[in-house]
Amino acid sequence: MNAIKLRARLAARVQNYSKGIGGPEISNEDIMLAISLLPEQIQWLIWAKWFDDESARDKLLAVLKYEAELQARSAKWRIPDQAKLQKVCEMAIFETTYPRLCGKCGGHSFCWMEKQKRGRRKGSVAKPLKVQCPVCKGQGVVEYAERWHYTFAGINRRAWVHWARGYRGVIIPILKEWESEFQRRVLALIKPNIMP
Repeated sequence: MNAIKLRARLAARVQNYSKGIGGPEISNEDIMLAISLLPEQIQWLIWAKWFDDESARDKLLAVLKYEAELQARSAKWRIPDQAKLQKVCEMAIFETTYPRLCGKCGGHSFCWMEKQKRGRRKGSVAKPLKVQCPVCKGQGVVEYAERWHYTFAGINRRAWVHWARGYRGVIIPILKEWESEFQRRVLALIKPNIMP
């Protein structure tokens, strides 16, 4: 993908991002330049996750499936069925691009709790405390249930035990690595523009 096409997919209006204390601003052009310098599979992950691009999701699926087959050999994970691998890779992309928000905090990663105070007069209002969500542990998202996984992939419950090993040990780490690589590279390319 070229940088002009990528830039066109962002908002039509110009947005500036600054450090908040003055200094040079970062625009969409800076971000698009940083994205265009990334490897293609990371660009596809970005477009699939943040821009809900179906064609990028299809390309990402093909690359993820290929990469999973390569890494499965070194992880000693046998892939019994290519069609099931396709479904499991689709599931991993879905889970990465549409994370399940925490039901308690609504994805905010914190909750408001009423302060408990001894000897408080009746009718007095205590100031609520902002605390880390106990359900998601401050992440804002929770994992999908095991039942959701094997139902989505069309695998029976007993066979899912084998697939879960590769899903958590091979496929999900590939997507997490690509996402962290995106964050590292974009930050490295943008950081010189932010720092005075």
